[in-house]
Amino acid sequence: MMNVTYRDGVALSAGLVLEDGFYKYLLLEREGVTARVVGTISQQFDMAGDNIYGRLFKCLALNGAPKEVPISFALRFDESLIRILEMQLFTVDEVKRTLRYQFEDFFPFAQEESNYDVQEIVFSASGKDEKRFLAAACRSAIVSEIKKCSIREGFKLACIEPSQVSFERAVTPDNCAENMIAIYAGGDNLLFVLSNGVNGIFYRNAVVRQTGLKYVERVVSEIRCSFDLACQNTPNFREQRAVIAGPNVSETLRRAVSQILGHLNVKAIDPFAGGNVIPDPTTDARMILPLGAALRRI
Repeated sequence: MMNVTYRDGVALSAGLVLEDGFYKYLLLEREGVTARVVGTISQQFDMAGDNIYGRLFKCLALNGAPKEVPISFALRFDESLIRILEMQLFTVDEVKRTLRYQFEDFFPFAQEESNYDVQEIVFSASGKDEKRFLAAACRSAIVSEIKKCSIREGFKLACIEPSQVSFERAVTPDNCAENMIAIYAGGDNLLFVLSNGVNGIFYRNAVVRQTGLKYVERVVSEIRCSFDLACQNTPNFREQRAVIAGPNVSETLRRAVSQILGHLNVKAIDPFAGGNVIPDPTTDARMILPLGAALRRI
């Protein structure tokens, strides 16, 4: 663990996300192998107003979030994009240099207007592991505004990352070595991830605005589409487990997803019930994304 904040010898980490009309903050402490949730804040937040991030960090300050603990900020699904790049003969630096000139081949905004990072990953294909690169990007104006507003209110940022990665971290067991499908059923968003247990190799997210049975129908349709695309992109991927998590998980949805994926029995999971993260009385499935962000540094 690097650059971790300690209080009385206990490591502390915080995660923050804007999602489903709420801002959600979660504070973790770790002592030994077990992490414990020691604080959460979840309040409605008007995304339509001006000065979004200024109001966000002001709300955090008013609600007593500790300013000495750096925050891992999870960007909304619609703020960040992830691409898997097949450049096996390249290094990370070479991929970054290539993106300077080919950025708009992969992302729908100009390189000059973006913040992006590249990470080498292991890609499971053709029955063997191959080298690929995960590129994540967002508009630089968003990052600049988040940094400026956090500093103005006296908060420190540990990192800014896509919510897609935060979710993957929250639902992947420690020392996982299995291919898996992970699905996030949020209030407004659906995320479908293929992972080899070490890193994600396919991501697809969709906006879902319906409720009730219409929500289930829409989510099932999007998962079917995601699964078809994943099979086309990774035809030799063989998953050992499939999980679904999030505030809108239901038994009806779980059964429907199991049918789409065929032979697998999809398991609805609670990342707070896995034994390595002990929740506090206010923690529930709505806090999965800030949990994943906080786990980055602890």
